[in-house]
Amino acid sequence: MINKETISACHSSEVPSWSIANHLVFPLLEGISPGTERPADVFAKTSSDPLSGMLSNCIKMSLALFYRGAIIPITESLIREWAISFSTLRIAMESNVSLVARSSRLVRHEKIGTSYFSVHTDASPFNSILPFYQPFQETVAVLLGFPFYFAVPEHRTVVLFGKESLSRYFGDFRDDIALTYETSTRSLSPELIEVSESGLVTVSR
Repeated sequence: MINKETISACHSSEVPSWSIANHLVFPLLEGISPGTERPADVFAKTSSDPLSGMLSNCIKMSLALFYRGAIIPITESLIREWAISFSTLRIAMESNVSLVARSSRLVRHEKIGTSYFSVHTDASPFNSILPFYQPFQETVAVLLGFPFYFAVPEHRTVVLFGKESLSRYFGDFRDDIALTYETSTRSLSPELIEVSESGLVTVSR
């Protein structure tokens, strides 16, 4: 379960070998507010750091090891200790996210005549990763077309809908998204994000 209290510094004695760790590498998503201080060992020290980057205006992704209830940020020194390349690390992460995506289910809902979908998986703390994962985006696009829209107010909650529902979002959905974001102990972002063939863009906050 993603919980800020479980984020730990990396110590060699606590880290498994790569043969075990490669199954435990996932993106760590964190909500970023302007002016908010964040732990230096979790986030990139520069904007070009390949281990961490912004996915949207308010969501930052870092690669991390989810091991025995702790979240261990992956650093360059840890990669050297494992004697692997950055490409190998990324391939492992992609493979692990793919497993989550395979278990995903889209559940249709109706609100005041407007349809939307929620995302459910066998690893619900990682639900919020999926809308940023291109193969999952392509699967959703088969159902909703491009562009489609999503919100991830917290780690477990993903709301998706098609272009035809966009005009109803601000009246029907936005307050619900904001309330989930404000009351969750694992909040991410109040943003609405558009997905198209050109990529991701934040539509509103």
